[in-house]
Amino acid sequence: MRNSIIIILAALLSSSCSTSETKNWDQKSRDPAYIHRSIKQITDVIVQDIYSPPVASRMYAYITIAGYEAAIHGSTKYLSLAGQLNGLSPLPKPDPGKDYSYHLASVHSILTVGKSMVSSENKIEEFHKKIIEEFKASGMPEEVFKNSISFGDQVAAYILAWAAKDNYKQTRSFSKFSISDDDNSWKPTPPSYMKAVEPHWNKIRTFLIDSAQQFKPLPPTPFSSDKNS
Repeated sequence: MRNSIIIILAALLSSSCSTSETKNWDQKSRDPAYIHRSIKQITDVIVQDIYSPPVASRMYAYITIAGYEAAIHGSTKYLSLAGQLNGLSPLPKPDPGKDYSYHLASVHSILTVGKSMVSSENKIEEFHKKIIEEFKASGMPEEVFKNSISFGDQVAAYILAWAAKDNYKQTRSFSKFSISDDDNSWKPTPPSYMKAVEPHWNKIRTFLIDSAQQFKPLPPTPFSSDKNS
């Protein structure tokens, strides 16, 4: 009899712990480290693939906008950037009749967008699979997991379609910067003799201002070879 009671108590305790762990999945999935690690992974790939600062800034903009748009539905404090950023129309919304982990959706959308913008896709894909498994291991219900991945896919696809219209791909085929023999013109310098970085960047769609002409800098100081100028 005593042994039977011990077995029953052990089973109840085990069931209680299991239920507690299941209820904690939401709190575990809200850890901001998931997003921090995802962006760090994309940063490592950007460095490895040697993208220029302007190109890297474009990647950061799109991955973080994707992550934001997927995450904001978990709170009423935040507004969508649709209608605020140039060319960004209202994005897909979650089904009100379904449960989601918006943190998982955010991480998934960040990595999906990031993966499509780099050369070393496999590096992000490997990380992506591992971090998704961490969300699963949190005890997240299967239905919530599937809903969140699906919503993250929708947001990522929408952001990638928007990004495809910013004229970036077209500028890849534009003419290179023409080097002049004038003393007052920019020229590549040693030791790397790098080419001009993104001479057509002003032709890419802006995010907030109406064009690159909205805030034109003052003309440069006239060139002079006089040491006392």
